[in-house]
Amino acid sequence: MIIVFANGQLGNQLILLIALAKLRKSTETIFALHFNAAREFVGEIPGVTWLGFGNGYRYRERVAAKIISLLFHHLPKSLRALFFSTVSEANGGEPLVQRASISLFRNILWIHDCYFQHASLLEPDRDSGASPLSNNTDSFARDWIIQHLPSPSHKPVFVHLRLKDYLHWTPVGLKQGGSVLPASYFSDSIHYLTSTLGQPFFLLASDDLPLAKHLLSDCLTDLSWTVIDLPPAQTLAIMSHASAGVLSASSFSWCAAYLSFLQGRERLFLAPEYWLGFGTTEFNPKSFHFQFLQYRSVS
Repeated sequence: MIIVFANGQLGNQLILLIALAKLRKSTETIFALHFNAAREFVGEIPGVTWLGFGNGYRYRERVAAKIISLLFHHLPKSLRALFFSTVSEANGGEPLVQRASISLFRNILWIHDCYFQHASLLEPDRDSGASPLSNNTDSFARDWIIQHLPSPSHKPVFVHLRLKDYLHWTPVGLKQGGSVLPASYFSDSIHYLTSTLGQPFFLLASDDLPLAKHLLSDCLTDLSWTVIDLPPAQTLAIMSHASAGVLSASSFSWCAAYLSFLQGRERLFLAPEYWLGFGTTEFNPKSFHFQFLQYRSVS
């Protein structure tokens, strides 16, 4: 049994679920607490039981979430080692398991405050199964792209700019505002994909669309493009059906590229070299680099 508490928003929640799919044994049940955004996007997953508060959960799911939260947060730390087998992250995101002292509880894993951003847990495998999209989200995304494509010969290409929170958050070791990629990275990537793909149709997505359009207005002037101005779950679903993409150093656009890659057709996804460590010479997070992405230097 695995009990996992959500961390972050939709992108981080999906990454946790992807990692847990590799960590869990085939017979293990995952009890996922407060994965509201991921639950809306994915729907039902075999082996996963959603727990949480609010009207979207059944009574027994709300009660179970309350009991588990009380147990974990209110049991004195001195007793946790007796009853909880906990999973933490080493430097670079590798999972470390600390087994409970009492043998009866050793096979119940509690995962709290983890992100699991390690390539060994996340590298996509096209043989592992279909994309984990719920049917409603999947069909909506396909219909949206068909309605917006200028012609069947155009290839949908997402361009994702994460701006709002990255303007005020900086990873350790980078200068203030260092999470926001320069506009030149996006414009250079767009020019590269235009020359490579022939007839791209760019889908602009951002947490700040007015600023994103301003930053890329000159670059997109003579190209075919539109914006995805929808809630996060629908935006991600559309992005995940693109033929190519330009990623921010964001779990949101990473998930879009990952889900698209799993569909098994040729894909081309451009990402900033060293991810959040762009402008340095080391990946940040340390082991967050993948074979299915094509990395581009950021000047």
